[in-house]
Amino acid sequence: MIGQSSLTGRAKAALVFGSGAEARAVIVTIVVQSRVRGSGDRVRFTGRGTFEDQTARHILDTVLPTVDRICSGVGLRRRRFEISAANTAATAAADLGMAISGFSADVAILAAMLSAALGVPVPQDVVFTGHLASVEGQFALVRGIPAKLAAAESDESIRVFIYPTFRTDGSLRALSPGELQRASEAVSSFSGNIRLTAVGNVAELAPHVFSDEAVVLAGLRRGFFGLSWETTDERDGVEQTREFLLKSNDSRFWAVLERRLLSGDNDRARALLTARMRYHARRRAYPSGLGGRLGQLIGSLPSSTRRLKVKFPLLGMKDCIRFGQFAGKGDHEDVRLLIDAAQGRSPESQTPVMALRAERSVKGLRPESAAFETVVSEISADTVARKIGLPIDTARASYHMDRVTAETYDEFNEAVSSYYLHLLRHTRSIGAGVEPHVVSAEALDLLERTFAKDGGQAAALAEARDGMHGGLRFVLDALTERFKTEQQVKHVQWVLKEALDSADWPARVAFTAALLERLAPHLPADVRAKPPERLAKHYDLIARAYVRSIDTVRALLRAL
Repeated sequence: MIGQSSLTGRAKAALVFGSGAEARAVIVTIVVQSRVRGSGDRVRFTGRGTFEDQTARHILDTVLPTVDRICSGVGLRRRRFEISAANTAATAAADLGMAISGFSADVAILAAMLSAALGVPVPQDVVFTGHLASVEGQFALVRGIPAKLAAAESDESIRVFIYPTFRTDGSLRALSPGELQRASEAVSSFSGNIRLTAVGNVAELAPHVFSDEAVVLAGLRRGFFGLSWETTDERDGVEQTREFLLKSNDSRFWAVLERRLLSGDNDRARALLTARMRYHARRRAYPSGLGGRLGQLIGSLPSSTRRLKVKFPLLGMKDCIRFGQFAGKGDHEDVRLLIDAAQGRSPESQTPVMALRAERSVKGLRPESAAFETVVSEISADTVARKIGLPIDTARASYHMDRVTAETYDEFNEAVSSYYLHLLRHTRSIGAGVEPHVVSAEALDLLERTFAKDGGQAAALAEARDGMHGGLRFVLDALTERFKTEQQVKHVQWVLKEALDSADWPARVAFTAALLERLAPHLPADVRAKPPERLAKHYDLIARAYVRSIDTVRALLRAL
C-alpha cells in the first residue's frame, strides 16, 4: 500500500483535572503522530502532559490493538505512534496538572490514532469523552459528564459533544447508580448550542467523525479505496468500521464530487479528481468508464452552475494524456471523454443504455414454488419503492437550481435536459457515455407525456416562464413523478417477463392465475375480471394497473 511516512491526528477530549473542590473539567487536545518506520516501543508518550501508568497500559493493551485491527482490515501496515496532550489555557490558568489518568480520554485517543493511521482528519469542533472497554470497539460511559458538558459549552470552538451510550454493560459496571442518574439528567436537560451525540462503539463513532469526502480522499491516497469486503453474520464494532471505510467508495466519490461542483468548490473538486487519477496511475490501470461518468456528471449540472460556478479545466491536459497511457484499446474513447469533460466540452457521440437493470428472478413457475414467492417479493410495494422510488426521490432532493423560471425556450430545454440526465445518472439508467441531443429528445418526450392532459410541452414552458405554481420546480417535480411511475412499470414488466416468457403455456396460465389472486387487493375490477389466459400474454396490463394502484395508495398516505 502507498502511505505517507508521517501523519498527524488531532482530537479534543473533555477531561476532569484535580479533585474535590479544585476539580475542573477542561478541553484538552490529544495529538498523535504516526510513522511506519522506527525502533523501540510502538507507542511513546511525549510532551509536557503525562499519562499515568494504568492509563498508558490500557492504551497499549486495548486502544492500540483496536487501531491495529481496523488498519489491517483495510490493508494498511502497522504504524508507530507518539501521543501527547496539548496544554490548554484553562488548565494553565487554574494551575492544574496535566497528568492524565483513568479512561476518559480513550475515545479521543482512539479517534486521533485512527486519524493519524488512516490519514482521515477529525473535525476540530468535536469533543469526545468515553472509555474504550474492549478490543471489539465497545465504549463505556465515564464520570463527570455534567462538568464536561459545561466545559464544552463554554468553549466557543466546540459544536458537537460525543459520549458513550448510557445503557451499556461497561457503563453499568463502571458507574454508580447515582453517577449514572446525574449523567442522564445532565444530558436530557441540556439546552445549549452544541449537539450531543451518543455512540455505543467505534462503528457508530466513525460516521460522525470521518466524513465521506475524508474517507474517499484517504482511501485514494492511502490505497484502500478499491478494496473489497466480505460481510459476516457476526460482526463486532471493528469489523463494522472496516466495512464503513471500504463500502461503496466509488459511489461516495461521485456523490462528493457532485456536491463540490454544485457548490462551486473547484479546488476540492480538482483535489478529488487528481487523487483519483493518481490512485489508478500507481496501479498502472485505467478505470473503465471514468471519462464517460465525468461527462455525465458535468452534463447533468444545472446550466447556470456550469457557466458561473465550475471553473474549467478540472484536470490539466498533460495529466489526462499521461493518465491515458494506462488505457487499453477498449478505453481509448473513454480517455477522449475524460479530456473533453475535464475541459468543459460536451461529449460528441456515445450510445446511452436506457434499459433498467435489475436482478434476474428464479424461473420455477409452480404457484406454490419459491420462485413464485420471489416474483411476488420482487414486485411488492416495498421493493418497488426501495429499488425504484427511493433513488429517484433522492435524486430529486439532491438537485438544486439557482432560479425557478426560464425566460427562453433554450434555457427551458437545457434545464429539463440537465435534470433528466441527473435522473438517469442517479438511477443508473445510462451507460458510460451520453449523446446530448439524444438525452434532450428523451427529456422532451417525457415532458410531453407528463403534461399531455394539460397541453404538453407548451404548458410546461408556460409554467416555467410564469412560475404560477412554482415554475421550473413544479415542472421538475411533475417530471420526476412521471419518470418514477414509468420506471416502476418497467420494473414490474421486466420481472414478469423474466418469470413467464420461457415457460410453457399451461405453466404461464397457472402462474398468472395465482398472481392475480395474490395481487387482487391492488388491481381494479376490470383487470381482475380478465381471464388468466389473456393476461398471460399481456402481462403489461397487470404491471400498469398494479403500479397505478400502489401509487394511489402512497398519495393517499402522504395526504393524511
